[in-house]
Amino acid sequence: MQSPNLYAEERIPSPLVHTWRAFRKSPQAMVGLYIIAALLLAAIFGPWLAPFDPQAQHPDALLVPPSWAQNGHVDYFVGTDDLGRDLLSRLLFGARLTFGSALLVVTAASVLGVVLGAISGTLKGLQGSILHHFLDTLLSIPSVLLAIFFVAIQGPGLGSALIAVWLALVPQFVRVTHDAVASEMEKEYVVAARLDGVGRFRLLWDVILPNVGDAIVHQYALGLSAAVLDISALGFLNLGAQAPLSEWGTMLAGATDLAYLAPWTITLPGVAIITTVIAINLVGDGLRQALNARMEQ
Repeated sequence: MQSPNLYAEERIPSPLVHTWRAFRKSPQAMVGLYIIAALLLAAIFGPWLAPFDPQAQHPDALLVPPSWAQNGHVDYFVGTDDLGRDLLSRLLFGARLTFGSALLVVTAASVLGVVLGAISGTLKGLQGSILHHFLDTLLSIPSVLLAIFFVAIQGPGLGSALIAVWLALVPQFVRVTHDAVASEMEKEYVVAARLDGVGRFRLLWDVILPNVGDAIVHQYALGLSAAVLDISALGFLNLGAQAPLSEWGTMLAGATDLAYLAPWTITLPGVAIITTVIAINLVGDGLRQALNARMEQ
């Protein structure tokens, strides 16, 4: 028989557990998280989940409507396009080209931008002023315009579009991190740590960055939604992914002439883009609120 525990210790949840508990209290954030999880699964396992090759043409199944329509067919669940290609297969493959590429680009931009912003946030005087005005100049230009300018120089293609979007997003992460770190540098706990002789790297990594996580997470969500829109916009303008790739923006561009004849060919890629952007924003807002609630504890 076990002896009773007379001195039960109170278990304090870790910061990660506390953030998760605050995050899951928001129904909107959880819905967005489920959608993001489905998009990740589609981006990773899309080639195995797709019922057909996205480039395979079926001459006997041109412009077949979705299966729930009167003339639909169960083999083509969401219909086919004007070349007889299965739209479900193309959407699954497009999740990797649009959402997966955006996730990769934003992660790379956030790593470089946070490092540069954290270092520059500790600078004072002329160096900090020059960087501040340089970032203001870059941020005054819309990211999609910077991407179009770069693609126009390098030539169209998915690789050029991803590099262009990455270059357009890096200054945003640098600016957000720079402002957050510069603001934290003036607070008493940072001044006390500096007086204790804490080095710059440890000051940034252990003291400042944990307290600016909400700003970085919020910017990551904004950057991810912007990257999805920019990659799709470049594909739609024939500057990004080129046909016959099943990138969602490229699918939209190829279906503009079918808007009245076969509306599902243009509706489905558009709904995929809009749903992805909304889900990202819901998750980003939920994470920011959860981090703020943890900091207030």
